[in-house]
Amino acid sequence: MPQDKPYDHETAQAEFLLLKRLSQPLSEEEQEELDILLKNPEIQNLEQEILSNNNAGIYDGGRDPALAYLDFNNKIKKKRTFNILLYTVAAVGMLLLVTKIMNFWVTPEKAVIQNLSSKVTLQLPDENTVALDKPGEVMVDKKKLRIQDSVLDLSGQELSSSALSTLNVPKGRTYKVVLDDGSVVSLNSASQLKFPLKFTPASREVYLNGEAYFTVAKDATRPFLVHLNDGTSIKVLGTEFNVNTYTDHIVKTSLVSGAVQVNNNRDAVVLKPNEEYIYDGHAGHIQALDSRATLSWLKGVYFFNSTSFEDISQVLDRNFDRKIVFKDSTIAQRTYSGIIDKSTEFEGFLKSLQASASFTYSIDHNTVFISK
Repeated sequence: MPQDKPYDHETAQAEFLLLKRLSQPLSEEEQEELDILLKNPEIQNLEQEILSNNNAGIYDGGRDPALAYLDFNNKIKKKRTFNILLYTVAAVGMLLLVTKIMNFWVTPEKAVIQNLSSKVTLQLPDENTVALDKPGEVMVDKKKLRIQDSVLDLSGQELSSSALSTLNVPKGRTYKVVLDDGSVVSLNSASQLKFPLKFTPASREVYLNGEAYFTVAKDATRPFLVHLNDGTSIKVLGTEFNVNTYTDHIVKTSLVSGAVQVNNNRDAVVLKPNEEYIYDGHAGHIQALDSRATLSWLKGVYFFNSTSFEDISQVLDRNFDRKIVFKDSTIAQRTYSGIIDKSTEFEGFLKSLQASASFTYSIDHNTVFISK
């Protein structure tokens, strides 16, 4: 949305309601609020731009309209306004309240604000470690490989080692690797993937700790296996799916397309597209996939849907490398819904939470203490 200054609260709230309206009906209170906002000519122009782009198919592609809108804006804006769009779920009734929205200008090349010292690395079978942070050439298995746009591409490289290498992605970073067979793995922050530089003629097996999205190349003669720390394995032939093992003893496998079979010490479950299977070490269940909540990290944002502050604190730890300590357990259980951009400033996000639920905080190095 073209503009010469950061959003004020009224404009940002209108944008939030207009985007929400693309994918679900507004509540009666929200619609009344939007009707009042639309009396402003600038808000009317904003509505026309969003609707025109939506009707023209700019937000199409089977994606959530809000995600598509953010992706579209990222491409067309020379300067971006990052908005923290959060609203608390009211204790009584269905009213959703939008919190104060923190805005600041950045240029595209400065979009990632946090400056974490940890680097993305590849530990090779001979114990040598290669840094993968900067574009350029690196030596892997006696071959020169080129790093570009945070992607390590091993396909078509005539590598020979079938021993396991380990890709480590630290907190605050994401990374993508194209495996020997052309399968693509996108790793979220604080994640680790072990894999051979070259798959054997009989199998394709990798080991995941953390979260990753897999786009598996089809090969009917070699099933693709993902092994997890709890003994779970996921078998596929060619598909797209997400695996999350961040929470201790809980594995969430989310299928976007194709078919996967999840095997653990209790079940052997075959998933259909748009289903996810959650297993806690004792029992598992299948539920509908909420792609916004599960896959938004791939677009550089996080969707929260009635998510507790305690659960949000785990996301903040992985994204900013800041440990959250709650001095009052009631604050940890407050729930929030909305969107945050992964590139936003840490304290800006905390201040937006303060606007909807009063609390104080203090920071001691990388530890944040939350209290009333």
